[in-house]
Amino acid sequence: MRVAVPLSLLWACACASVGEPPASDPGQNARDWELAQLEVCRTEGDRACLFLARDWPYAQGETRDRMATALQITCDRGNVDGCRSLAGLLAQDRSPRALEVEERACVLGAQVECTQLYLRHGLPSRPETYDPERAMRAAEAACGHGDPTHCEYVLRMEQEGQVSPSPERRDRTVARLACGHSRLEEPACRLKVAARYGVSAGRHGALDVARARRLYNELCAEGVIEACHPEAVYAWSGEGGPRDRNLALRLLQSSCESGLGPSCFLLGRIALTKGPTYAPTKAAAYFERGCGDQQPCLHEAGLRFAYKAEWRWAETLLEKTCRAGQDSACGDLGRVLVLSRRRAREALALLDRACTQGDSAACRAAAHLSRSGSTANRAAAARYDQMARGDDPAQEPLTTTIKRSLRGEGSPGDDRLTTAVIVGTALLPVWPVYFAVLERPPQGFGFEHHHFPDP
Repeated sequence: MRVAVPLSLLWACACASVGEPPASDPGQNARDWELAQLEVCRTEGDRACLFLARDWPYAQGETRDRMATALQITCDRGNVDGCRSLAGLLAQDRSPRALEVEERACVLGAQVECTQLYLRHGLPSRPETYDPERAMRAAEAACGHGDPTHCEYVLRMEQEGQVSPSPERRDRTVARLACGHSRLEEPACRLKVAARYGVSAGRHGALDVARARRLYNELCAEGVIEACHPEAVYAWSGEGGPRDRNLALRLLQSSCESGLGPSCFLLGRIALTKGPTYAPTKAAAYFERGCGDQQPCLHEAGLRFAYKAEWRWAETLLEKTCRAGQDSACGDLGRVLVLSRRRAREALALLDRACTQGDSAACRAAAHLSRSGSTANRAAAARYDQMARGDDPAQEPLTTTIKRSLRGEGSPGDDRLTTAVIVGTALLPVWPVYFAVLERPPQGFGFEHHHFPDP
């Protein structure tokens, strides 16, 4: 045992000395290793190149040159990491080739480099580096690698007129945003692309309404029924091409008959437009067919009738929605019943529930209903009036403000208003009548202002 220990130590030392560079010239040994590794880089693959150049930010002299050679080899093979490192090395050396290599890295899929190129060359606020063509190439390359932000950059530069428009490039970009690829053969993708063209894209408006309309027209002619509805909308409004309302009605009719709910609903809106085509009964049929059992849709249809003072149809649709559990429709139904002077007690119950949930129009209608008839109750009417006003002092009756001021409890503004009313009343006895008319609330209970424009 005494002999085995020193022999093992001698063997370990001998083995270790084989892999170490000679102590006499460590620099020469390092150069030899780097040259051997560079030869492996040339013949075998990218891993050896990247391993050799792993410390490029700190290398100097010949070692740095060998690292640059290794990175150039792997970049030429299409390795994105090699191109990124080579671009950084050249930029550190202030080489004019750095920009060229950075662009190649971007083309190969380096998103950071693409973003840097776009920000450096795509901003008009930086005239010293502004180069829209270079920025467009970077944005288009990143978009092609699946970055939606750079796809938006491509479209924005085209819309702002920074580069010459290219329909092919725009189609590719919109297809990548809408479908995730640049192929326009599939009808489903073309439908998404058409929708994207027609949607507003910020301060510049829609991307290309005329292109959207052409795509919808092609798809509708091919039998894609979902495309016929937006084509009809464009034909009705005249956006993106000539106005043709007869064509729009034909397209909407065929789409509705094919089961497309939005087309039926739009036909209902058209039938409810005042004019020679006004037909509320037909509109109700279209609304019910378009909405099916969708309660919010039926609720909107009922409101559209209410704004047109078509109380019978409004009552029918709102009652259906209220019974299905749509609370907001119950308050609207109560207001319709007040205005149509039917079922006063039921209307008051519906209005009371809506009023307690914060519907001021329902509170005003409930107060009106509580002032006369079989549901008269002065205390309830006053309570509903107070609930309709809420905590807004601007809605307080003028007489209440004057009484508080005369008791010495008013604000300086109340006192000035009271003085003006007293002086005015003394000078012009008709002013109280004017104030009474001014304070009278509108009798539409929320339906006097149309919130749904006609098509």
